[in-house]
Amino acid sequence: MSKPIRITEAFLQEIKKDFEATLRSLKMSDGKVSYTKQFVWTSKEDDIPILEFTPLAYVKMVSLLQHYSSEVAWHGTVTRDPDNPLHFVIEDILVYPQQVDGTNVNTDQKEYTQWLYAQEDEIFDTIRMQGHSHVNMGTSPSSVDLTHQEEILNQLEDDMFYIFMIWNKRLEHTVKIYDLASNTLYEDADIDLVCPTLDSFLEEADQMVKKKVYTPAKSSSPQKTTGYSGYSGWPYYGKQEEEDEDDFDAIYGYGYGTYEDLPQYAEKRQTESLRRRYPMDLSKSYEFFQPDMLTSRVHIIGCGAIGSTVAENLARFGITKITLYDFDRVEAHNIANQMFCETDLGKLKIEATANQLRAINPDIDRGLKLVPEGWTGQKLSGYVFLCVDNIDLRRQIAEACQGSSYVKAMFDFRMRLTDAQHYAADWSDKKAVENFLKSMAFSHEEAAEETPVSACNITLSVVPTVRMVVALGVANFINLVKGDPMHNLILVDAFAPSVVAI
Repeated sequence: MSKPIRITEAFLQEIKKDFEATLRSLKMSDGKVSYTKQFVWTSKEDDIPILEFTPLAYVKMVSLLQHYSSEVAWHGTVTRDPDNPLHFVIEDILVYPQQVDGTNVNTDQKEYTQWLYAQEDEIFDTIRMQGHSHVNMGTSPSSVDLTHQEEILNQLEDDMFYIFMIWNKRLEHTVKIYDLASNTLYEDADIDLVCPTLDSFLEEADQMVKKKVYTPAKSSSPQKTTGYSGYSGWPYYGKQEEEDEDDFDAIYGYGYGTYEDLPQYAEKRQTESLRRRYPMDLSKSYEFFQPDMLTSRVHIIGCGAIGSTVAENLARFGITKITLYDFDRVEAHNIANQMFCETDLGKLKIEATANQLRAINPDIDRGLKLVPEGWTGQKLSGYVFLCVDNIDLRRQIAEACQGSSYVKAMFDFRMRLTDAQHYAADWSDKKAVENFLKSMAFSHEEAAEETPVSACNITLSVVPTVRMVVALGVANFINLVKGDPMHNLILVDAFAPSVVAI
């Protein structure tokens, strides 16, 4: 990155009016800059910020990485979700004046300042990211990179944030988010980096583009291909050179261009190709629900009968931003009534559930996170599904999130042998949250005494209860995301059958 900048007095006078705020944080001595701010960065492991690229920004950045064989640097315009301060969106990528070589990026301060202040106000105010390429090297910051980062941080107001990233041509990266308001540093491993794909665009395109399917008829006197007619899309059949049946070409004789174009191979190849391009076809459900509607993370706490089924339902809706919490392992008695197989025995439930989700939609790895210790007090955000079998733990989680501006809604499931209850609360509705907590005003021991049954029992009658209440609960969640009315309470009797929604 840029080398430390030597600022002369003459230059300072020239830009003094524009840099008054910056000058307050600088102490001048002998023409050199010394920084007065002292940063003591803390790490909040419980918070997981979301750093999301728009398609435009991501394509621009990747194009820069692939286009230049030298280092190159860029700025990013970044917005912060007012409802979720941990959600950052990189809207656009800007390239500023610079001189580059294989291992360095240098910037003329006067030229850079002129470029910076030529930007529109709405752009200037959102330049909160700087990135650069390490070409084919690793992405760990050098001492020069760290010095440059410190220079920028010392010029920021105390309520600002700034993002630094280093990428290479293999799309390996190192990302840091500095939040000056809380003196918090978020580093790469604890950042949910969301990079867009073109899958949704291609799915929409498939609705417009129809492929014509050719079915060439078998000829009674098959001939070898000698060229293309330019008419039907199939090879032109020239005169057969020899009548001898031994010279008949089983591939070309029936008009197929290659061996792999034979029907049995073509079908297999097409299936594999579609799987690579469209891991999950959501085109038929887009009028009802689009995964892009969901901008926040889903936390599923507990991956037993309820939790694993919730995760499966969400995955089939195309939702990929999921965090799974559970410390338990799959045992033999789980197979009858939970979303697991014999091959899962001994695995952590979150791992077995994750494998099931990947089988449904391989793209889920982009946003899937696993917490093998379960919920131990981590701060939550977005949408929370309480799928544990302990009312005390449910209440503890809900109370820990009470008053949180990060949580959007919470969903709870309580099940007996043939009936179940689903509670939900929009977390912006204080009355709904109060009622949600009041519904948990009893102990785990009292609950066990009243209902001595759980999904761990080898009781197949539990299965329809689980499927029914989860389906209704997930539908309740989808309605909320879509902006439709949500029920605060749903009562289910799987064997009546009956449903009461409040």
